[in-house]
Amino acid sequence: MSLTSNHGVRDLWHIIWRKILTNIRLVFFPLITAVMTVVILMLVSMRPLYAAQRVTTTAMVGERQIELVLPLGHCLMEENRPSDIAFLNAVRGVFARSHHLLAGFADCGEQKNWRMHKRPYLDRFGQYITPLQMVRSNMKVEREKLVAQLCRNIDKMSNRTKEDLSRSAKKRMESQVDGAKFDDMDIASGSYSDDSGCYFSSRQNVTTPDGKSRVIAGVSVMTLVRGKLIQLNLYQLYKDDSSFSTLLDMQRANIRALLAANGEWLGKKL
Repeated sequence: MSLTSNHGVRDLWHIIWRKILTNIRLVFFPLITAVMTVVILMLVSMRPLYAAQRVTTTAMVGERQIELVLPLGHCLMEENRPSDIAFLNAVRGVFARSHHLLAGFADCGEQKNWRMHKRPYLDRFGQYITPLQMVRSNMKVEREKLVAQLCRNIDKMSNRTKEDLSRSAKKRMESQVDGAKFDDMDIASGSYSDDSGCYFSSRQNVTTPDGKSRVIAGVSVMTLVRGKLIQLNLYQLYKDDSSFSTLLDMQRANIRALLAANGEWLGKKL
């Protein structure tokens, strides 16, 4: 069935795409800037215990409370810790023009050692974000259709647009972290969608202030939760191309846990 097969659906899609998809930065900017936060995660010092189960937290998106489920083995960055606040504020600065940060997190073991200054870098981390322009919008559309359209728009993005956005994001990040350098981001040529979300990957070369080179792999997913557009970004140190398949499998499990925690399951709502 076409997305514009009747007037009601067509008008609704016009509203949605006018707010999100015609402004391509809302879709693509976080793909670039989120992975670049690796340097902030590396440089801003950081506890929690190893998680035997998924850690959850809540966030308000407009008037709706969303239950956020962290990836297995990851722990929340906490607002009452000075080192965490520095990290969270830095990430908020990266997304200030496009997205609201709902939660930041890192591998529990790495985070604990990092906060104790026993580890200079984090290899596994991520964040939940939502588009600023959509915070007060409640979308009454089918998740599968929405995420499929989001992926189509990402795939249609021109190389010129990707390059322009990459340069802009690079400039913003390098202005926030003295001595850090970012190479051009390697964006996967295609995205992937199913009934849970729109998934897309990236690879970023980073030179840290101490001169070390690190490569970060990322898989991000956009989905609809309680009528809100939510994006989950997950990163780990790149080893080879299997890093992406590992992250994709993790993200599919993460999104299903997120939907279940919010009283939704694929294809229906509770």
